[in-house]
Amino acid sequence: MAEEPTRPDFRQAIVRERFDAIAPVYDETIAMRRATYNAAVDELVFEALRERREPVQVLDVGCGTGTRWSALKRRLPNAEVCGIDPSREMLALARRRGLDETRGCPATAICFDDESFDVVTCLFFVLCYVTPAAVRRRAVAEIHRVLRPGGRLFVDAMYRWHLGEGLEFKRSLTKAVADYVQSVLDPRLEAGDKLYSTGHAERPLAGFQHTFTRRSLTRLLKSAGFDVEQRHALGYDSGRAHKRPTRGQLVQVARRAV
Repeated sequence: MAEEPTRPDFRQAIVRERFDAIAPVYDETIAMRRATYNAAVDELVFEALRERREPVQVLDVGCGTGTRWSALKRRLPNAEVCGIDPSREMLALARRRGLDETRGCPATAICFDDESFDVVTCLFFVLCYVTPAAVRRRAVAEIHRVLRPGGRLFVDAMYRWHLGEGLEFKRSLTKAVADYVQSVLDPRLEAGDKLYSTGHAERPLAGFQHTFTRRSLTRLLKSAGFDVEQRHALGYDSGRAHKRPTRGQLVQVARRAV
């Protein structure tokens, strides 16, 4: 039975307003601070596609400013890349970055036909900004729908118990537990959610994110019919792969069954 539609809630409004506000400075601030991590994730995508000689149809879900795939396209000339994003301000920037097509639509209602793409990327924690849980399930089901049989999904997510590598970013276990307890006690939130605020243009700007465990991310992908082929934990500061997931963020590669 299909799930009942879920009305937009205050968390979705926070995400939309935040990304519209930070769009003009996103590449020089947030993306730049995590450039090493992003490059390590992008290398996984590049290595998976570099040997393909035929055209590869790619959808970037939550393409943001389009900077990452504009760089990957220079290394993967056979890739034809479409980007979608619900933020009008982000999409306006992405249109200048040389993607083959950009469309304004959310992950929960992808504006392409069934089985349109060989590869879908959903990176820099896009799923962490999709809420509540029923909406995340709908988004992953939509990604599954637009992938061709055998197509691959590359996705990353914030690890709920991420403590960092002890370099630029680090967090104590006490703080990680406190954040989780707060999400459980706050009736407005679901377990693993986090509300926060940062300064922007000399005023506070609200933020929201959902954090995953390895198991919850894998379970979400499998619920839509994906087979998870790879699971990585990549360091935020170094981009290195870690055996201990607490030192990195979650990166998974999944495939739609043939």
